[in-house]
Amino acid sequence: PTRRSSDLAKATPVVTAPVAKASLIYNTSALALADEGSTTGGTMQYSLDNISWSNDIPSGTNAGDYTVYYKVVGNSNYNDVAAQSIFVSIANADMSDITADGYNRVFDNQAHTISVNIPEGASVKYGTADGTYELDDAPQYTNVGTYKVYYKVEKANYNAVTGSADVVITAKDISNTEITLGEALTYTGSELTRDFTVALLDGIEIDYTVSGNTGTDAGVYTLTISGQGNFTGSKSVSWSIGKASQPAPETPVAVNETIKAKADGKITGVTSDMEYKLEGASEYIAISETEIVNLAAGTYLVRYKENANFLAGADKQLIIADGA
Repeated sequence: PTRRSSDLAKATPVVTAPVAKASLIYNTSALALADEGSTTGGTMQYSLDNISWSNDIPSGTNAGDYTVYYKVVGNSNYNDVAAQSIFVSIANADMSDITADGYNRVFDNQAHTISVNIPEGASVKYGTADGTYELDDAPQYTNVGTYKVYYKVEKANYNAVTGSADVVITAKDISNTEITLGEALTYTGSELTRDFTVALLDGIEIDYTVSGNTGTDAGVYTLTISGQGNFTGSKSVSWSIGKASQPAPETPVAVNETIKAKADGKITGVTSDMEYKLEGASEYIAISETEIVNLAAGTYLVRYKENANFLAGADKQLIIADGA
């Protein structure tokens, strides 16, 4: 008897698996994930989720790993072949157009940081140590120093880009600042301290040390301020301690002539710190003994001499009268 075709067993087809595409790199377009497979019977179908199937090779756009499922749908002569899978990857693309600008300026008492320019759709994180990117905002620095700021730029489907840039803040020179001295100082015998004020420099209060601002003796001194911390350089000004005034001496005493016109009058109670002159004379005469002798009758002026710390003193007027 003749067998009917419906009595024949279905054959199992021979399946050649699809081949994963190699070296796929994201480029914003849909990329075929594999080369088609083949079957000796039935229809090859493909899926990315093992649920929805198509006769077409699937494609992917975003970078990542894909599982491509394939199976054979049988027909009247061939059996179905159960789903199998292959793995395919689309690699991240490299990101471009990223620049980082550091900062290098003189201290201005303001906070500064780096600037990172990134492509649209990208994000950036910052850190203060290489490999650590935990900050949403770039760290800012005010004080003098060199600071390295690290950054990491990320964008979906692209390789992350890391780098760093420096914030360099140099000390501000104070050599052009203004120093204003206080009221004049006069010798007292004790150490004196020169008071002064330092003007703001570009609106900034200067941090400094000071030297040469004390003195005891009358004379000229040099006060110097030197920048420290965020400041460098120095500025000097001259200042002085003035000589003190002296009162009229109390000890000198006039002794009259014994005989008129004998010129044997004298002044006693004087010292070598004093000087004298006849009233109306242009120059004082230094005194070297404890009395001045052989003086004619007249009016005399005695005072303390000027010295290193004192001005010439006030006059004491003494009258030597004519003798009998």
